[in-house]
Amino acid sequence: REYIRERYSRERENEGDDDRGDRPEGRGRPEGGERGGRPEGRGRPEDGDRRGRPGPKDDEGGVIIKGRSAQQILTLFGFKGVKGVSESQRANYRRTFGFTDTNRDGKHSRKEYVENGRYMTPQARAGIFQASDSNKDDVVSEDEYVENRIITDEAKEIFKAMDANKDNKLTAKELLASKKIADEELAGEVFKALDTNSDGSLVIPEYLRVWGVWARS
Repeated sequence: REYIRERYSRERENEGDDDRGDRPEGRGRPEGGERGGRPEGRGRPEDGDRRGRPGPKDDEGGVIIKGRSAQQILTLFGFKGVKGVSESQRANYRRTFGFTDTNRDGKHSRKEYVENGRYMTPQARAGIFQASDSNKDDVVSEDEYVENRIITDEAKEIFKAMDANKDNKLTAKELLASKKIADEELAGEVFKALDTNSDGSLVIPEYLRVWGVWARS
């Protein structure tokens, strides 16, 4: 009887150890598995756009649109840049720089050019100063000034040539009609990249900000 009683007691203990409500160890999530059917992460593909819309990609500091670099895109517009300017034109730019270099130290300070300048509005002068200061040292050297004048003057001429109705605004339709870029899809993507406020038209300051970056890339 003692033997039977002891054996019965051990069997009951073993049953108690095995019975855990048929629930496996842990919280029921398989190793490396999904959370509620959703894969780990937030579902955004690597290097994907946050809104799911493809856009220009950076490549070594430059823009890439439909496989074309910024310089290739500007070439489609007929842009020549510093290589297309004569020495006499450079001399004219240097002479203009000298007129505004009041202390004759070979550079424009912010105070000298923006605050104490006499031409255009302070806002316009500030924009030109910022665009010209390519190394961001808060002064504009003669070389920086000349380079900026070459880039912006040619860019303005290209803009005016495409502005068919002469309202000082450029639409995607006008850009395409200019036949500067034959590929309609590429022309549309280039326009979107230039149209930084996404209002469907370009004004010269907006256009020049992007153009200047591309020209220096």
